[in-house]
Amino acid sequence: MTVRGRWSVRRYIPRRSGLYLCVGAIALVVAWGVRSTFVTDNVEFGYAGQEAHNAVGVTSGRGQLRLAYARRVRPEEALAPTGTRWARTPPQKLLSDKTFWTRAGFYASTGFRPRLQVVNVVIPHWFVALPFASVPAWHAARAVRRRWRLARGRCRKCGYDLRGTPGACPECGAAASG
Repeated sequence: MTVRGRWSVRRYIPRRSGLYLCVGAIALVVAWGVRSTFVTDNVEFGYAGQEAHNAVGVTSGRGQLRLAYARRVRPEEALAPTGTRWARTPPQKLLSDKTFWTRAGFYASTGFRPRLQVVNVVIPHWFVALPFASVPAWHAARAVRRRWRLARGRCRKCGYDLRGTPGACPECGAAASG
């Protein structure tokens, strides 16, 4: 609802913008997954703290996405440089196909040594797109339900039988269309 003279979000954001954002996110994840079959991308960010050197990385290759965290307790020798690094290599698989879950693309591992702690999580690209696919699926189900109701002479909003009152729905007040 827009009140005159006041700012309203509805005035500036389209009604189905969430749907368009989700479809765009799905397209980006699918494009990223297709790209990962041809090239492996790796982005790492390293930063040094008072007692440790930390690194966070994201690797995309062969349809899988690996999130990694490493913490190295400061030894007396020199540490790796801090900052962001980007590497592009030929395609390589991030996992071996040993169990059902690794064949499906899921994997998690931790490694704790006296001076090094590493956590890796690998998920497939389709799993990243799955939450975004729920919004378009919900919109499609709603459109099918509306068409089904109109074809059977029912109110498109509440589903009330309109055969006795063709002008408007007595239940919700919506105008009959179609």
